[in-house]
Order: sequence, then structure tokens, then C-alpha cells
Amino acid sequence: MLLTRNVKLITELKLKIISDLSAARKHTPSGLAGALHVILFNIGFRAIVHYRIASFFRNKGYRFLSRWLSIRARRCYSIEISPQAVIGRRFRIAHGLGTVIGGETRIGDDCIVFHGVTIGTIAPEISTDISYPIIGNHVIIYVGAKILGGVTIGDNVVIAANSVVITDIPSQTLVAGVPARVIKTLT
Repeated sequence: MLLTRNVKLITELKLKIISDLSAARKHTPSGLAGALHVILFNIGFRAIVHYRIASFFRNKGYRFLSRWLSIRARRCYSIEISPQAVIGRRFRIAHGLGTVIGGETRIGDDCIVFHGVTIGTIAPEISTDISYPIIGNHVIIYVGAKILGGVTIGDNVVIAANSVVITDIPSQTLVAGVPARVIKTLT
């Protein structure tokens, strides 16, 4: 029973990593789209693999090992993803330096995050809201955007560069600004 459960978890981990690799290959220039190239040189993909493994160990109860892997990825790639975060399939980090995905953030499938993005909670000194964002499927978060607090981002949303999202965002929209507001409805 226990062995069957572990095999199922490891198979699920492997499938998620393969889907992340597929997404990274799809968005790599065609001349360099080989799997080996992505595995060796794409720091966003490598940070995601570290996150997937750290999250796996955290769920198995190995919190120290999970934290160690998370810190190692932060040191190696300048990308910090909490092992507590729940991230869907085909997640991609483009040029990820300075990206932070905190705590219990939830991110859906087919999302893309660019460098300098922060997804996390609002400081306790500013707000008593210590909850984390929930982000839908097919969301693109451009350079330097901040998503803070217990906000919900709908599906098929584009968050413009350097936007600060502190309120819920409906599906099928483009948002921009500080604080972010709906600029355009996407169809």
C-alpha cells in the first residue's frame, strides 16, 4: 500500500517535470530547443525542478531537506519558490532572476512568470491579511509585477510590467498600474 502510494507520487512528480520541460522547449528559440539545452542552460526550468523536488519532500515530511533544496535554488539561480506553494503543470519562468513565489501561493496550469516578479503576502506591519494569492490558468505575469495578499487572479489574465496587484482580478483581462486596474478585456 505504502509502496504503491510512493510510486504514484514519484510518477506524478516525473510527469510534472516533463510537462515543465515541454513548456520550456516550446518557448525556446527553435535552433536551441533541444531538451538537453533546456536542462543545462535554462535557469528558470532548473529552479522549477528544484521547487518540484523540494515540494515533493515537504509533502513527504522531510521539511529540512525541502528547505535546503529551496535555499540552494535561491543561491544558485536567484529564484526563490517556497516548497509550500502549489504550482500547476507547464509552469514557466522566463529570465527568472529576482523572482519570488512565497508561502502558500497557488498557481494554475500554463502560467508564465518573468524576472523580478514577487508573488506573496503583504507585510504584517501593513496589513493583518497574511494570506497568499491564488492565480488561475493561462496567466502571464510580466517583468517586475507584484501580486500581494489574498487576491484571486482569474484565468487568461495578463499582468503588465511593474504592476502592483492588491485586489481581485477577473478572468480574460489585461491589468496594469499601481495599484493594478483593468485596462482591457481580452476575448
